[in-house]
Amino acid sequence: MENKIAKKENTELAAMGSFEQDADSGFEEASKDDYALPFLKLLQKMNPEVDDSDGAYVEGAKPGMYMDSVSNALYAQPIVIPVHFTKSVLMFIPRKDGGGFQGEISVQEAEKLLGIKSMRDAERNNDGHIMHPTENWQLVETATHYVLYEAAPGSWVPSVVALSSTQLKHSRKWMTAMQQLKFDRADGTGKFTPPMWASIYQLGSKQDSNDKGTWSALTFTRIGTPEDASVIAQAKAFREAIVSGTAEVKHESAEPAPTEEEVGF
Repeated sequence: MENKIAKKENTELAAMGSFEQDADSGFEEASKDDYALPFLKLLQKMNPEVDDSDGAYVEGAKPGMYMDSVSNALYAQPIVIPVHFTKSVLMFIPRKDGGGFQGEISVQEAEKLLGIKSMRDAERNNDGHIMHPTENWQLVETATHYVLYEAAPGSWVPSVVALSSTQLKHSRKWMTAMQQLKFDRADGTGKFTPPMWASIYQLGSKQDSNDKGTWSALTFTRIGTPEDASVIAQAKAFREAIVSGTAEVKHESAEPAPTEEEVGF
């Protein structure tokens, strides 16, 4: 038995050596369009992933959990390092009409399209949607948080936390907390606002409600500062890839959060 185990280990070591020699081979023709940046999705009661009678059901998925949209891995309280933030307006066919992503525009483009000064001034229909003036599309103001999340101890995955509708106020709270964080300057002359990736957060969820029902809302707790130089370098590289355009979000797989009028659906 010991000989068989030793032989198996030697074979595996030899294979690993061969793999290392051929590192990155097979990916030469791939471009950024051939990869999907995963969403770290906060599951709601209306999501098919939590419905065991739906073909999209993910075993063990429950409202209030987070799911990697590529691997379907589930997390109750994922650990993340924020690296960048953007805001835009996504366009969707309403859920009751079949749903479907229709494109992305800037907040300024949406305000011009609607003839308003601020998205907060936009009129909403009975479902709480801001509608396109000529198409049956809802316009969804979306806060996109680019993060690394810890998929396994020491293994950090670039991903996106997209917050809209009922989640926007929690996005604003998170952004405010990050911006208000101050570190002491090394020369003792005062304080400075550190980069986003100077913080590690534990995400969670809580139940928000109104007279129509309940939904899961994002929570966040700062739990420390990255100390591993390789993780810090990965965070900075991910941010640079976003800013340069070499890493892009494929919002086709995104879904708008429920509005306060929709939570009873």
